[in-house]
Amino acid sequence: AHVTAVDLPRVAEQGRQQVAELAMSDRYTWLEADMDTIAYPAHSYDLVILAHVCRFIGEERARALLGKLAKSLRTGGTLILADVFFANDRSGPAAALTLDLSMLVNTAQGHIWTCGEVSAWLKDSGISEVRRLDGVGPFPVLVAQKGEDV
Repeated sequence: AHVTAVDLPRVAEQGRQQVAELAMSDRYTWLEADMDTIAYPAHSYDLVILAHVCRFIGEERARALLGKLAKSLRTGGTLILADVFFANDRSGPAAALTLDLSMLVNTAQGHIWTCGEVSAWLKDSGISEVRRLDGVGPFPVLVAQKGEDV
């Protein structure tokens, strides 16, 4: 497998060091870029992992990013989205409630959403199927499958 990792320069450098310590540098291509401005190549990836980003960037930017990532997937490709999510009724979990308050105070647009809301954004971006996986950590993970090209 080959990994194309995208992050800001400072974070990418830390990642490079960790990958080098594992003697896996030959399996990685690093793209130092801003996620808002990078042009992801269309239909290029079998798997995209987006971890703990959407809650920091606001709905408009999150939707735009998910749209670009959906277009970067090959037909049948998978997007795994890990983040902090509210229960559908927004009653918890407690960690999500606390973090949402922190997002309000410490970010310009940060917010916690429900799995249902983010699943709808994924479907709006052309993803054909979204599954929720529970039990892989303290919060669910969304696994989105791309059908026909978007």
